[in-house]
Amino acid sequence: KVQNVCANCHVFQAQMYAKSTHSKVFQEKGLPGCVVCHTNHGIHMPSDAMLSTGPSGVCMRCHAPGDYCDRARASILDNLTQLDGTIKQADDALRLAESSGMEVSEARLSQDQALDALTKARVTIHSFQTALVDQDVQVGMKIAAANLKSGKDAMIERNHRRIGLGLCLIAIAIMLAGLWLYIRKLES
Repeated sequence: KVQNVCANCHVFQAQMYAKSTHSKVFQEKGLPGCVVCHTNHGIHMPSDAMLSTGPSGVCMRCHAPGDYCDRARASILDNLTQLDGTIKQADDALRLAESSGMEVSEARLSQDQALDALTKARVTIHSFQTALVDQDVQVGMKIAAANLKSGKDAMIERNHRRIGLGLCLIAIAIMLAGLWLYIRKLES
């Protein structure tokens, strides 16, 4: 079977798929497993767009709009999109903080964990169980949200430092002006 060939490399996806309701249904209907969604020789690179209702979407080939599976598909896609967006926001915030000279290396390192959770959620899709995918998404969201907060907090700290530096420079300038005036007074 084709899915056995795919399973040689895609072990986790195959394990998830084997436990899914789709596996049983596909077997009953004589459908060739992985090929149904990923095609055979013209294998499409997996993406979140495969869960969409657009031209790249595969779920709507078999499911009707609004049915239970369509709602599950929409929920999974929304959660993946939200996690991906939060990771990107955190990356942007951390990059800005880092380029401003702020220390965010710990948050930078934990971004890998958020990306791992996103990857795991994308693999767990093959179980076709919303709750399992949501577990992985929530782990990633917690990490990405904390990293986003770290980036924003670093920028707030940077702004406080800049204000403090500005006030110090003003105080130094006033003191230098006062010294200059005092020296002029002594000379005259």
